[in-house]
Amino acid sequence: MDFNPIMSALNGIASILWAIIQWVLNGIVVVLWAVLYVVISGLLSCVTAIVSAIDLSNVMANLSSSWGLLPSSVVWIITQSGLSQALAIIGYAYIIRMTLNLIPATFTRL
Repeated sequence: MDFNPIMSALNGIASILWAIIQWVLNGIVVVLWAVLYVVISGLLSCVTAIVSAIDLSNVMANLSSSWGLLPSSVVWIITQSGLSQALAIIGYAYIIRMTLNLIPATFTRL
């Protein structure tokens, strides 16, 4: 008895099922990457909004005006270079780091 037609039919069915399984798994991977992208994009949008809300230009202008010994061109360069935003980012980084140190090591180190 010749089993070639039966085996070729079973191979055809198995290849169709394998293609369907690959298609479903590929779709699941694409959806997981999309969800991960949305979460990270939202998190970075929040961080960008927080950093852009920082405005210490008035403080830096008052500081720079109180530096009477510096030439006016140096004071202008300090205020125009965005030094206030840089100091604010560093300050917030320290605040975030100190806040994270309050969380017990059990939860932060897996």
